[in-house]
Amino acid sequence: MKSTHYPTFPLGADDFIRYRHFIHIAHACKFFSEGKNGRFEMRVLISRHKHSEELDSYNLAFGVWDEECQDLDDMIEIKNGDSDVILATVGTQALKFLQENPNAGLYAQGSTTSRTRLYQREISKVIDYLPPDLKILGAIEGGEPDVIEFCKGTNFSGFLLTKK
Repeated sequence: MKSTHYPTFPLGADDFIRYRHFIHIAHACKFFSEGKNGRFEMRVLISRHKHSEELDSYNLAFGVWDEECQDLDDMIEIKNGDSDVILATVGTQALKFLQENPNAGLYAQGSTTSRTRLYQREISKVIDYLPPDLKILGAIEGGEPDVIEFCKGTNFSGFLLTKK
Protein backbone atom coordinates (compact mmCIF):
# COMPACT_ATOMS: atom_id res chain seq x y z
CA MET A 1 0.00 0.00 0.00
CA LYS A 2 1.49 3.30 -1.04
CA SER A 3 0.02 6.47 0.46
CA THR A 4 -0.14 9.68 -1.46
CA HIS A 5 1.69 12.50 0.24
CA TYR A 6 2.47 16.13 -0.47
CA PRO A 7 5.89 17.32 -1.64
CA THR A 8 7.86 18.89 1.21
CA PHE A 9 10.35 21.74 1.39
CA PRO A 10 13.12 21.82 4.03
CA LEU A 11 13.20 24.52 6.70
CA GLY A 12 15.90 25.63 9.11
CA ALA A 13 16.03 27.04 12.64
CA ASP A 14 15.59 30.58 11.29
CA ASP A 15 12.13 29.56 10.09
CA PHE A 16 11.13 29.00 13.73
CA ILE A 17 12.61 32.08 15.41
CA ARG A 18 10.41 32.00 18.48
CA TYR A 19 11.30 28.35 19.18
CA ARG A 20 15.04 28.25 18.64
CA HIS A 21 16.00 29.60 22.07
CA PHE A 22 14.51 26.68 23.99
CA ILE A 23 14.43 23.74 21.57
CA HIS A 24 16.89 22.02 19.29
CA ILE A 25 15.31 21.63 15.85
CA ALA A 26 16.46 18.34 14.37
CA HIS A 27 14.22 18.28 11.29
CA ALA A 28 11.71 20.71 9.85
CA CYS A 29 9.84 21.10 6.60
CA LYS A 30 6.77 22.67 5.12
CA PHE A 31 4.14 21.52 2.66
CA PHE A 32 0.81 22.78 1.46
CA SER A 33 -2.60 21.28 2.12
CA GLU A 34 -4.83 21.87 -0.87
CA GLY A 35 -8.51 21.09 -0.80
CA LYS A 36 -12.06 22.30 -0.67
CA ASN A 37 -11.31 25.13 1.79
CA GLY A 38 -8.20 26.46 0.07
CA ARG A 39 -4.44 26.21 0.39
CA PHE A 40 -2.80 26.09 3.82
CA GLU A 41 0.88 26.08 4.71
CA MET A 42 1.59 23.16 7.01
CA ARG A 43 4.80 22.59 8.94
CA VAL A 44 6.40 19.53 10.48
CA LEU A 45 8.80 20.06 13.37
CA ILE A 46 10.92 17.38 15.02
CA SER A 47 12.65 18.77 18.07
CA ARG A 48 13.82 18.28 21.63
CA HIS A 49 14.28 20.70 24.51
CA LYS A 50 17.79 22.17 24.52
CA HIS A 51 18.31 21.23 28.15
CA SER A 52 16.93 17.71 27.87
CA GLU A 53 19.18 15.00 29.27
CA GLU A 54 17.62 12.50 26.88
CA LEU A 55 19.55 13.43 23.75
CA ASP A 56 17.84 10.84 21.57
CA SER A 57 14.25 11.70 22.59
CA TYR A 58 12.38 13.90 20.13
CA ASN A 59 8.90 15.33 19.76
CA LEU A 60 6.97 15.27 16.49
CA ALA A 61 4.73 18.28 15.96
CA PHE A 62 2.82 19.52 12.96
CA GLY A 63 0.12 22.01 12.17
CA VAL A 64 -0.97 24.98 10.13
CA TRP A 65 1.61 27.76 10.07
CA ASP A 66 0.27 31.05 11.43
CA GLU A 67 2.36 33.65 9.62
CA GLU A 68 1.20 36.52 11.82
CA CYS A 69 2.07 34.78 15.10
CA GLN A 70 5.05 32.89 13.64
CA ASP A 71 3.73 29.76 15.31
CA LEU A 72 2.34 26.31 14.57
CA ASP A 73 -1.39 26.05 15.16
CA ASP A 74 -2.12 22.43 16.03
CA MET A 75 -5.66 23.16 17.21
CA ILE A 76 -7.17 24.55 13.99
CA GLU A 77 -9.40 22.30 11.89
CA ILE A 78 -9.05 23.21 8.23
CA LYS A 79 -11.48 20.50 7.04
CA ASN A 80 -9.84 20.48 3.63
CA GLY A 81 -10.77 16.88 2.83
CA ASP A 82 -7.14 15.76 2.74
CA SER A 83 -6.37 14.61 6.29
CA ASP A 84 -5.16 11.23 5.01
CA VAL A 85 -2.66 12.95 2.68
CA ILE A 86 -1.53 15.31 5.47
CA LEU A 87 -0.96 12.40 7.86
CA ALA A 88 0.85 10.41 5.16
CA THR A 89 3.12 13.41 4.58
CA VAL A 90 3.87 13.75 8.30
CA GLY A 91 4.42 9.99 8.57
CA THR A 92 6.85 10.05 5.66
CA GLN A 93 8.86 12.77 7.42
CA ALA A 94 8.89 10.75 10.66
CA LEU A 95 10.19 7.67 8.81
CA LYS A 96 12.83 9.76 7.04
CA PHE A 97 14.00 11.21 10.36
CA LEU A 98 14.27 7.77 11.98
CA GLN A 99 16.15 6.43 8.96
CA GLU A 100 18.69 9.25 9.36
CA ASN A 101 18.72 8.98 13.19
CA PRO A 102 18.39 5.26 13.98
CA ASN A 103 19.00 5.71 17.73
CA ALA A 104 16.26 8.32 18.11
CA GLY A 105 12.89 7.90 19.76
CA LEU A 106 10.14 10.03 18.24
CA TYR A 107 7.08 10.83 20.38
CA ALA A 108 3.78 11.98 18.89
CA GLN A 109 0.51 12.89 20.56
CA GLY A 110 -2.57 14.65 19.25
CA SER A 111 -3.40 18.12 20.52
CA THR A 112 -6.77 16.67 21.57
CA THR A 113 -7.98 13.20 22.51
CA SER A 114 -9.96 12.96 19.27
CA ARG A 115 -6.88 13.77 17.22
CA THR A 116 -4.85 11.15 19.05
CA ARG A 117 -7.62 8.65 18.18
CA LEU A 118 -7.47 9.77 14.54
CA TYR A 119 -3.72 9.15 14.47
CA GLN A 120 -4.30 5.75 16.05
CA ARG A 121 -6.87 4.81 13.39
CA GLU A 122 -4.50 5.91 10.62
CA ILE A 123 -1.61 3.92 12.11
CA SER A 124 -3.90 0.87 12.31
CA LYS A 125 -4.71 1.22 8.60
CA VAL A 126 -1.06 1.22 7.50
CA ILE A 127 0.76 -0.76 10.20
CA ASP A 128 1.06 -3.86 8.01
CA TYR A 129 2.76 -1.79 5.30
CA LEU A 130 5.31 0.00 7.47
CA PRO A 131 9.01 -0.91 7.31
CA PRO A 132 9.72 -4.08 9.32
CA ASP A 133 12.47 -2.32 11.30
CA LEU A 134 10.03 0.29 12.66
CA LYS A 135 8.76 -0.20 16.20
CA ILE A 136 5.63 1.63 17.36
CA LEU A 137 4.79 1.75 21.03
CA GLY A 138 1.59 3.13 22.48
CA ALA A 139 1.42 5.15 25.69
CA ILE A 140 -1.35 4.29 28.15
CA GLU A 141 -2.20 6.89 30.77
CA GLY A 142 -2.10 5.34 34.22
CA GLY A 143 -1.37 1.92 32.76
CA GLU A 144 1.02 -0.72 34.01
CA PRO A 145 3.19 -0.82 32.01
CA ASP A 146 2.69 2.69 30.70
CA VAL A 147 4.05 1.90 27.21
CA ILE A 148 3.24 -1.23 25.20
CA GLU A 149 3.70 -2.38 21.64
CA PHE A 150 1.09 -0.81 19.37
CA CYS A 151 -1.92 -3.04 18.79
CA LYS A 152 -5.21 -2.39 17.09
CA GLY A 153 -8.18 -1.85 19.36
CA THR A 154 -6.26 -0.38 22.31
CA ASN A 155 -6.71 3.30 23.12
CA PHE A 156 -3.41 5.12 23.46
CA SER A 157 -2.60 8.61 24.70
CA GLY A 158 0.48 8.94 22.49
CA PHE A 159 2.93 7.03 20.35
CA LEU A 160 6.66 6.37 20.41
CA LEU A 161 8.36 5.44 17.16
CA THR A 162 11.83 3.88 17.09
CA LYS A 163 13.96 1.65 14.92
CA LYS A 164 14.19 -1.98 16.11
